[in-house]
Amino acid sequence: MAFVIAWRPLAVAVFWQSAVPEAASNFRHSMNPAPISGRGGPVCGELEQSEVGLVRLKRRADFMRVARAGRRFAAPGLVLQVADRQTSHPAGAGERSGAVVGIGFTASKKVGNAVARNRAKRRLRAAVVAVMPGHAAANHDYVLIGRKATLQRPYGELLADLRRALRRTNCLVQNNPEPAPS
Repeated sequence: MAFVIAWRPLAVAVFWQSAVPEAASNFRHSMNPAPISGRGGPVCGELEQSEVGLVRLKRRADFMRVARAGRRFAAPGLVLQVADRQTSHPAGAGERSGAVVGIGFTASKKVGNAVARNRAKRRLRAAVVAVMPGHAAANHDYVLIGRKATLQRPYGELLADLRRALRRTNCLVQNNPEPAPS
């Protein structure tokens, strides 16, 4: 014969009413954008400190601000959203020099399952490493949204899509500007 301990429903309800708010309040933490410098991924390792400082956007509020207040361009391989950077963020690695670029990556479930979404975001990160340091305007926040075509698009065309999106949103900066004809 097995004995089962039965909880009285009232006692359990009283316990959870008092325990849940305290557990939730103790679990909250500040979610500031993580600076991209040093070790930490493919975006971090390939950038030099003399170039623009990249700061990852991780808070939902940052993504929503860029979507609401920014410019956007949809290319076959990606969607780029751009907004002016707010100065309320804490100082990160590149913010000492003043040249800061905030970058966020996202892919919806329309892209596919979790494996496909992560692959799309990895491809976008690789494109950012190749294009953004030399071509992106500083003091802006960029959100790159992966599409279904991001997965099968050739890498060279994905880079061209990102450059075209930067140019169409008026955020493309050339490293070596051509001298004006005299």
